[in-house]
Amino acid sequence: MDGRPGSAEPEDRYSLTGPEAARAVAGGLASAEWYRAPIPRAEMKALMQRSDGPALRDTALWLLLLAASGGLAYASWGTCGPSRPSPSTASSSPPAAIPASMNASTAPPSAPSG
Repeated sequence: MDGRPGSAEPEDRYSLTGPEAARAVAGGLASAEWYRAPIPRAEMKALMQRSDGPALRDTALWLLLLAASGGLAYASWGTCGPSRPSPSTASSSPPAAIPASMNASTAPPSAPSG
């Protein structure tokens, strides 16, 4: 009775022209009244007109904001974080050389970071 091949139920029970169609109309199931918006037809047609303008405007705005945020990130690169001495204030002498007698076994232990 489930409409599958081999069942006792006829296939046309659920068709629009089958014997159940007349009962559905009589029961008020097939004569539905669709909702109509309380907007005049001319105004509805004007609202439904397709336009590429808003999409182009939004895409251009997105690209502009993307470029501006990229430029801002590039301009501010290196301005945040640990400060390093600028080249003009750093000493111009080379770093002190490590004595050859000091190797890994004689080097003092490094201080724990923390």
